[in-house]
Amino acid sequence: MSTPGTNTQLNHDTSEPHISNILLSVAVFLVGMIIIGIISVFLFRGAVSSELIQKNSTGLSLERQQLAATEDEALNDTQWIDKTTGTVQVPISVAMDLVIQDYR
Repeated sequence: MSTPGTNTQLNHDTSEPHISNILLSVAVFLVGMIIIGIISVFLFRGAVSSELIQKNSTGLSLERQQLAATEDEALNDTQWIDKTTGTVQVPISVAMDLVIQDYR
């Protein structure tokens, strides 16, 4: 410990930092971040694709199958909506063809 009034010399590093060490550290950091980013993308894509495979492999429940059959029947069935006005429900493919003919 120094006593008041004495002149003490602090010994600290007065040299300049080496720019090559700083640039090397920055380069290693950037390469590491790029590698982590690439790994993250592959892990994310793998997780998403495995989840989609799992969802697609479970199949439709009986209720959803019945709903799909009902919707399919409604889209492809011909029936009267209102006989007095002459409104008819036609299959969707026929309806699309009629709309195209109207625009020609």
